[in-house]
Amino acid sequence: MRKKLSVPVVFGTFIALMAVTFGVLLIFSGDTTVSSERLHSVEIDVREDMASPDDLASLVEDDLQTEEVTQSEPADQTEGQEPAPAQETVSSEASDNEEIQLEERAVFGDPEFEQLEFGSIPAIVDNPTDTKVLDAYSLTSPKIARNTQALYSLLVLDYGLSEKINTAVYENLPPFTTLIASPYSSNLPEKITEARDNNYEVWLNVPLENTTNTKSDNGPYTLRSKAALEENKERLYNIMASSPVIPGLYTNAQNKTNNSSDLRFLLTEGKERGYGLFLQGKSGAPEFYLSRNQSLPSRQDDLNTFIEQTLQQSKGVFIIEANPKAFEVIKQITQKMSGQGLQLVPLTRLVRSDI
Repeated sequence: MRKKLSVPVVFGTFIALMAVTFGVLLIFSGDTTVSSERLHSVEIDVREDMASPDDLASLVEDDLQTEEVTQSEPADQTEGQEPAPAQETVSSEASDNEEIQLEERAVFGDPEFEQLEFGSIPAIVDNPTDTKVLDAYSLTSPKIARNTQALYSLLVLDYGLSEKINTAVYENLPPFTTLIASPYSSNLPEKITEARDNNYEVWLNVPLENTTNTKSDNGPYTLRSKAALEENKERLYNIMASSPVIPGLYTNAQNKTNNSSDLRFLLTEGKERGYGLFLQGKSGAPEFYLSRNQSLPSRQDDLNTFIEQTLQQSKGVFIIEANPKAFEVIKQITQKMSGQGLQLVPLTRLVRSDI
């Protein structure tokens, strides 16, 4: 038999339920306004924190500076634990004494040399375990910065021909510039030692015969397409013997065909003897060439195109004929290129990247 509830009990229960419901509604209605305001303020904060590409670049630089400071602070050393080896760095007058961290360098043995009547030249590399001059004498590259978008090399031709050129290079151009030594330089080994001590890489220039109908004016060591093999050998071996501590050979092959006998001879000999090779005009990478009788303002559009293509292809080569009057401007350009995400490296670094 069911027991009936009294009227007062039912009424009281109804009043209690209404009170609870009304209170909940008050709570949620008040929080809805506050939550809306909070959501709006968060959205504003997020928008204020959004950075433009320029701001992001500066943030990365600040982050890198903070990281360098943190790494330079000595960490607490556990008793009995050996301290970590210091990171190898270089500094240069041309870079305002800024310390630059270097990549780790593999340890190589000494390359083999062949003694000829012209002097010592690298022996033919017979097996993969032989040390190449490319590996033994390349300049250690700087570490690649995190914000780097492309690598490029700066090549300066006619190094060693005059002390004026050499001094202007050291005073103005940044470290890791690659100097292309003339085969007609005197006392080249001493000059190469000086360059390497200042963190510049040095390659040898191998002149090829001009493809025009006029007689070549590239000097007595010029390789010629119609010369006898022994004649070209004597000329090339004289160039190689001018200094043993050279990682690579440079030549202007812009107007040469792949079937040119002088070019094919250079490629064969250079590769067999373990050199790095750079053929201007046939590298496959964007190139910008500035002769000593050209001004940069007149080539500004070409330079901009070169920078754009280098960023697209992740590598490029900037080549200039030695002109001390232009070196200060070149230095400013390299600084601007650095700000655009292009990092300067020795030419051997690009060659190893299969340029």
